Amino acid sequence: MAPISDRQQVDELILDYLLWYCAETLIYEHSLLLDEGPQDCIQSALTKSDSVIKMTYLFYADFLRAHSIPTPLTIRRRLKLCRFVCSYFRRLDITDLPSVFARKPGEAAPHITARAITWLRRRGQTSVFPPGTTIPSFTPSTTEPRNTAREEVLFGRNLRKRHINGTLTLRDALFEFMLLSAFESALDAEVNEQWIELAVQFMLHAVLEAYHPSSESSPNHGVEIVNECFSYGFMPLIIPITDNGDDDTETTPQEIILNDMYGGLSSTSSVSIGEILETRRNAVLSELIPPYGGDGDTHLRKLVEKYPRDEFEKMLMEFLIGVRGNQDRPVLAQLEGNRLAGYSDEEVKGLLTALGMVTEVEG
Repeated sequence: MAPISDRQQVDELILDYLLWYCAETLIYEHSLLLDEGPQDCIQSALTKSDSVIKMTYLFYADFLRAHSIPTPLTIRRRLKLCRFVCSYFRRLDITDLPSVFARKPGEAAPHITARAITWLRRRGQTSVFPPGTTIPSFTPSTTEPRNTAREEVLFGRNLRKRHINGTLTLRDALFEFMLLSAFESALDAEVNEQWIELAVQFMLHAVLEAYHPSSESSPNHGVEIVNECFSYGFMPLIIPITDNGDDDTETTPQEIILNDMYGGLSSTSSVSIGEILETRRNAVLSELIPPYGGDGDTHLRKLVEKYPRDEFEKMLMEFLIGVRGNQDRPVLAQLEGNRLAGYSDEEVKGLLTALGMVTEVEG
């Protein structure tokens, strides 16, 4: 390894490690919650995650003040994973913690609503439901679902209330999940039918969360929430002219990379990922419509039973383990044994001392 002499190079090594360590810590924390591990181990993991989250955010903010946005592929890839993990498990934006706490609970980021509107406009639709569909309206129940207590334990809501948590919604986390998947797909990671099932269940659970009677926010109504959750799939990238003669919003790099993923072929058939996703998404969408004369709230409860959250969580953890396995361990992870390839013990100690870091890094 060449000598590390450039400050930005040193900081990139540290940032690469912190993003990796933050994701690893939160994934481990959630695995303990899923397995209902010992309470002392869970509490220790939660406290450790708090420290890692704060350390990662502060260093990332300092990095941006001192340098340009990090460009190495390994860091950008690591950041995608860390952003999703934080948005899902702790409802935080690891790159901008203050903005998350300033938002009302249950309120998705403005860009989530904006992209859903653009997606529908470019496809010539008014909603994600097929034309002629009677749009369902759900009334929140005043009673708790039967599995609420189980969900509280499973997702660590009660335990995490005493720790660092933001107010992001599953709609926010869903967008980060799609971007992470597209980024991994661009690097030749496999996107298959299992991923499609995970994606559509993610969309469904994002809707169920918004209408959940035990949600910390006031329950949402109307088709807008469903539009935000299910507006994923092929989107025309040619900018159309709106009714008032103005150009539509510009195509974002995120939509381009998402379209690239949808255009890829399934690993088990000659059909594109986007076509399979469209079919499965529409099938799940149709399940959101209550039977004629049926009660919307009762219908949602049946969907919760049909698509249990713990099964979705297991699928998600398998996905994360796969993504994690596709990424190399960061260079500084070697310091867990006080070693760094190409450097003597004294050089490593001197480097850490100069950076104000401890000489032992906890694994």
